[in-house]
Amino acid sequence: MRRSTQTTSRLKLVMLFDRRNRTRCVCSHNLDTEEASEEVAELRRDGLPAFTVDQRSRHVEVDPDECLACQTEIKHSLRSKTTPLFSSGKPKPTNLGGVPCRTTGNTLTTSL
Repeated sequence: MRRSTQTTSRLKLVMLFDRRNRTRCVCSHNLDTEEASEEVAELRRDGLPAFTVDQRSRHVEVDPDECLACQTEIKHSLRSKTTPLFSSGKPKPTNLGGVPCRTTGNTLTTSL
Protein backbone atom coordinates (compact mmCIF):
# COMPACT_ATOMS: atom_id res chain seq x y z
CA MET A 1 0.00 0.00 0.00
CA ARG A 2 1.16 3.57 0.54
CA ARG A 3 4.63 4.11 1.94
CA SER A 4 5.29 7.69 3.08
CA THR A 5 4.32 11.33 3.12
CA GLN A 6 6.37 14.54 3.21
CA THR A 7 5.13 15.90 6.57
CA THR A 8 6.32 14.61 9.95
CA SER A 9 3.41 15.77 12.14
CA ARG A 10 0.49 13.50 12.96
CA LEU A 11 1.91 10.46 11.14
CA LYS A 12 0.01 7.18 11.29
CA LEU A 13 0.64 3.55 10.55
CA VAL A 14 -2.13 1.30 9.25
CA MET A 15 -2.43 -2.23 10.50
CA LEU A 16 -4.77 -5.17 10.46
CA PHE A 17 -5.79 -6.81 13.70
CA ASP A 18 -7.85 -9.93 14.20
CA ARG A 19 -8.76 -10.29 17.88
CA ARG A 20 -10.12 -13.81 17.35
CA ASN A 21 -6.84 -15.13 15.94
CA ARG A 22 -4.64 -12.68 17.87
CA THR A 23 -2.83 -11.63 14.71
CA ARG A 24 -1.62 -8.26 13.50
CA CYS A 25 -0.09 -7.08 10.24
CA VAL A 26 1.43 -3.68 9.42
CA CYS A 27 0.26 -2.48 6.00
CA SER A 28 1.71 1.05 5.72
CA HIS A 29 3.46 3.68 7.77
CA ASN A 30 4.42 7.38 7.61
CA LEU A 31 0.93 8.31 6.36
CA ASP A 32 -0.83 11.56 7.10
CA THR A 33 -4.25 11.41 8.74
CA GLU A 34 -6.16 11.62 5.45
CA GLU A 35 -4.09 8.92 3.70
CA ALA A 36 -4.41 6.61 6.70
CA SER A 37 -8.17 7.16 6.88
CA GLU A 38 -8.57 6.39 3.17
CA GLU A 39 -6.48 3.23 3.44
CA VAL A 40 -8.41 1.98 6.50
CA ALA A 41 -11.71 2.63 4.70
CA GLU A 42 -10.49 0.70 1.65
CA LEU A 43 -9.31 -2.25 3.73
CA ARG A 44 -12.55 -2.32 5.73
CA ARG A 45 -14.59 -2.29 2.51
CA ASP A 46 -12.66 -5.45 1.64
CA GLY A 47 -13.75 -6.93 4.97
CA LEU A 48 -10.38 -6.58 6.70
CA PRO A 49 -10.09 -5.50 10.36
CA ALA A 50 -7.95 -2.38 9.78
CA PHE A 51 -7.14 0.54 12.07
CA THR A 52 -4.51 3.22 12.62
CA VAL A 53 -1.84 3.73 15.24
CA ASP A 54 -0.27 7.14 15.90
CA GLN A 55 3.44 7.37 15.17
CA ARG A 56 5.66 9.41 17.44
CA SER A 57 8.15 10.08 14.63
CA ARG A 58 8.87 9.34 10.96
CA HIS A 59 10.12 5.80 10.40
CA VAL A 60 13.25 5.58 8.25
CA GLU A 61 12.72 2.00 7.06
CA VAL A 62 11.00 2.03 3.68
CA ASP A 63 9.32 -1.37 4.03
CA PRO A 64 6.83 -1.55 6.94
CA ASP A 65 7.40 -5.34 7.05
CA GLU A 66 10.99 -4.69 8.11
CA CYS A 67 10.33 -1.62 10.25
CA LEU A 68 11.30 -2.11 13.88
CA ALA A 69 9.92 1.36 14.67
CA CYS A 70 6.44 0.14 13.60
CA GLN A 71 6.69 -2.75 16.03
CA THR A 72 7.77 -0.34 18.78
CA GLU A 73 4.80 1.96 18.05
CA ILE A 74 2.41 -0.99 18.23
CA LYS A 75 3.89 -2.21 21.53
CA HIS A 76 3.71 1.33 22.93
CA SER A 77 0.08 1.59 21.83
CA LEU A 78 -0.75 -1.76 23.41
CA ARG A 79 0.91 -0.80 26.70
CA SER A 80 -1.01 2.47 26.83
CA LYS A 81 -4.34 0.62 26.75
CA THR A 82 -5.94 -0.27 30.07
CA THR A 83 -6.95 -3.71 28.75
CA PRO A 84 -4.28 -5.56 26.75
CA LEU A 85 -5.26 -6.76 23.28
CA PHE A 86 -3.12 -9.87 23.64
CA SER A 87 -2.68 -12.38 26.41
CA SER A 88 0.81 -13.53 27.36
CA GLY A 89 0.92 -16.02 24.47
CA LYS A 90 2.40 -15.27 21.08
CA PRO A 91 0.09 -14.40 18.17
CA LYS A 92 -0.54 -17.33 15.83
CA PRO A 93 0.44 -17.15 12.13
CA THR A 94 -2.63 -16.93 9.94
CA ASN A 95 -4.29 -15.07 7.10
CA LEU A 96 -6.25 -11.90 7.77
CA GLY A 97 -9.11 -11.80 5.30
CA GLY A 98 -7.05 -13.79 2.81
CA VAL A 99 -3.94 -11.63 3.32
CA PRO A 100 -1.03 -13.89 4.31
CA CYS A 101 0.98 -12.78 7.33
CA ARG A 102 4.44 -13.84 8.38
CA THR A 103 6.01 -13.88 11.83
CA THR A 104 8.55 -11.18 12.69
CA GLY A 105 9.48 -11.70 16.32
CA ASN A 106 6.21 -11.65 18.22
CA THR A 107 4.43 -9.68 15.49
CA LEU A 108 2.80 -10.84 12.30
CA THR A 109 3.37 -8.66 9.27
CA THR A 110 2.42 -8.61 5.62
CA SER A 111 3.05 -6.55 2.55
CA LEU A 112 -0.08 -5.50 0.71
